[in-house]
Amino acid sequence: MQATRIISKVLPNGSIALPKEFSNKVGEVYEIILIPMGKEGIYEYCESIAKEKKIPRLTESGLAKIIHASRKVK
Repeated sequence: MQATRIISKVLPNGSIALPKEFSNKVGEVYEIILIPMGKEGIYEYCESIAKEKKIPRLTESGLAKIIHASRKVK
């Protein structure tokens, strides 16, 4: 599985603008996580979750714990 990061806007009709490489994938299902772009980005979000879950350092296993915690996986 390959993840692709895009930065997009919510359009007036409520849909999300996608890059052209995804426009021909009608019917495909993707998991979409919306993180507002602003002063807090993904790193600040992960840092706040790490503090909340008492994860001492953001290592690969620490990030995995954050992901599992966010999905309620033990």
